[in-house]
Amino acid sequence: MEPAVFWHTCLTICIFFSGFMVSCHQTENPNQVSLSSNFLFGTASSYYQYEGAFLSDGKGLSNWDVFTHEAGHVKDGSNGDVAVDHYHRYLVMLSLFLFFLNASKIK
Repeated sequence: MEPAVFWHTCLTICIFFSGFMVSCHQTENPNQVSLSSNFLFGTASSYYQYEGAFLSDGKGLSNWDVFTHEAGHVKDGSNGDVAVDHYHRYLVMLSLFLFFLNASKIK
């Protein structure tokens, strides 16, 4: 794993989560919506976006690969060939997962 990729990914995740801390900060402005203490925020991505690896190692095409590569199906012509790309970045993602898992134990 390249150190530059690892630290770039760490920085991106830190910036992402720090944005939530700022946006959820309560103020005295009554026009701002405050979230209840039991509010849960979630994210999701599809298998197609998550896996990546378009045509890597003999993976083959999925139905969605074929659909997004045919002209006229997607307005801007984009596709998810490289989105989350877990196939090529699993070591970075695993190390970040373990880092955050261990960081949660620090009190």
